[in-house]
Amino acid sequence: DYYASRGLGDVYKRQVLAMVLLNLKENSRSSPSVLKLAVLCWGQIKKEDGHMTDDLIQTKGLTKRYGEQTSVNDLDLHVKPGRIYGLLGRNGAGKTTTMRMLLGLTRPTAGTVTLFGQPLRGREKTILPRIGSLIESPGFYPNLTGTENLAVFARLRKIKDPRAIETALALVNLPYRDKKLYAKYSLGMKQRLAIALAILHDPELLILDEPINGLDPIGIAEVRDFIRELCRARGKTILLSSHILSLIHISEPTRRVVI
Repeated sequence: DYYASRGLGDVYKRQVLAMVLLNLKENSRSSPSVLKLAVLCWGQIKKEDGHMTDDLIQTKGLTKRYGEQTSVNDLDLHVKPGRIYGLLGRNGAGKTTTMRMLLGLTRPTAGTVTLFGQPLRGREKTILPRIGSLIESPGFYPNLTGTENLAVFARLRKIKDPRAIETALALVNLPYRDKKLYAKYSLGMKQRLAIALAILHDPELLILDEPINGLDPIGIAEVRDFIRELCRARGKTILLSSHILSLIHISEPTRRVVI
């Protein structure tokens, strides 16, 4: 309480909070005073830090113009943690452009993007590893299997979990260590592998652009089921886009729709 209440700088409060959280991780029987200190530090940090927000994704006045054409106009988006949000709109409505701006792939004409309580611009190297995304089709090697392709990306991302690939493939209903080459995959299987890549590093936030492209009705139902499971059982925050209402209409209390 002394360190948290003596007017120390924000950096010191963050250090105290980190120490408390480490203590909680190593000792599940931490005293009530330790828990109180964590709450106090976090409350003061949020109060003093102008960038802190309860929204996992927040945009203010987000706008993108290409010449005289406006693709996204003055978008204010607020996405809470642990929920499923759907961007619903016809082709050309600006869904993909919005997601590209959220991922730093396209620079906004105007407006701001805040992720995990921090402005995205200038912090891409620390923020983006916490996100899994599917924007268009990944560049998989046609002469490798699905497992081998994911192994390449796992090495590039320095993923240490030995079961990460198997877990990701199981979630999208693809076989582990199958001998079928990517070149022989159907369009639906390629889309499933792309989703597996997005969740390979166990991200906190998933941004999926048209995740049901190329899937048959059974595949669409399976994607809806695993999206619900990721949110409900694993606490993931998911932002997805589609022009098909059946995907966006996920019957969950956590579901939100942006049109």
